[in-house]
Amino acid sequence: MGISNLPGRTPMGAFYRSPLGAVQRESRGEAVFFAGILNSCFYFNENGSIKIYTLLHDLEYILQYKINANVDNITFLRKTDVSEITIYTYDITFKPDGTSMYILMYESMPQNRTRTMEFSLSVPWNANTATYIQTFDNPGYGEIAFTFKPDGTKMYLMGGDEEGINNKIYQLALSPSWDISSMTVESTLTFAVDTMFGFVFSPDGTKLYIANSGDLCIYQYNLTSPWNVSTGVYVGKADAITDSQPRSVGVSPDGTKLYMVCRHDPLSNIDVFTMSTPWDISTASYDRKSFNLCYYE
Repeated sequence: MGISNLPGRTPMGAFYRSPLGAVQRESRGEAVFFAGILNSCFYFNENGSIKIYTLLHDLEYILQYKINANVDNITFLRKTDVSEITIYTYDITFKPDGTSMYILMYESMPQNRTRTMEFSLSVPWNANTATYIQTFDNPGYGEIAFTFKPDGTKMYLMGGDEEGINNKIYQLALSPSWDISSMTVESTLTFAVDTMFGFVFSPDGTKLYIANSGDLCIYQYNLTSPWNVSTGVYVGKADAITDSQPRSVGVSPDGTKLYMVCRHDPLSNIDVFTMSTPWDISTASYDRKSFNLCYYE
């Protein structure tokens, strides 16, 4: 299924896992595995299960999964075709109640500029029920990932410059909340490396976790002023397992579990880590739990 009220396409890229089992689905069909993953987002339910949305860059699909509370089973739920909207979707995120969905899209002209698209969902968390609302240009260059403060008063974009160097997070103010047409740059956080991808904040906004596909790790920054990225201080990292390129990261609400969404050609995987000290990434160790992602035709 697709999205309604479309505006039309906007013209414009040593240890091996032992998976916990194939991605499951109740109905039969051919399983399609893939490596062309960009960013994903995690939402944690009160019963301990996890909703996961990922963008398949090669085919412009939104793929939705669920991991059970014991973190030993993953289920493919649905795919949504967004190829009629754009040929380059980079990231996806939702309002905390699941009634609105936002997609970060890239366009080639002007050079390395991106836009944010907003959709309403008639069924919360179900991308197949999306209706297009609006699109607005982002203020920076080459943004590859984004997220919002839970109250919708701030938006954060991972980007860089005209050359597509991803070494900066832009912090934007939104007034009124969730109004992407009102985005105004407040501050930035610049990194020494330029291969950053997805990122996530702790619920209180005091910690920031960033996937780095070049150094093959997840970085942690602590924010001395909550939700203000300009106050970020580097504190440590967790290495991905061998030959994995981290694309996105999720952290459980209690700070004990770290989820890395990684490209590991010819597959994409979710690798599970435990932080023995909650929220301290330097204490992360691989659980020897990995899920190979796929969808069903």
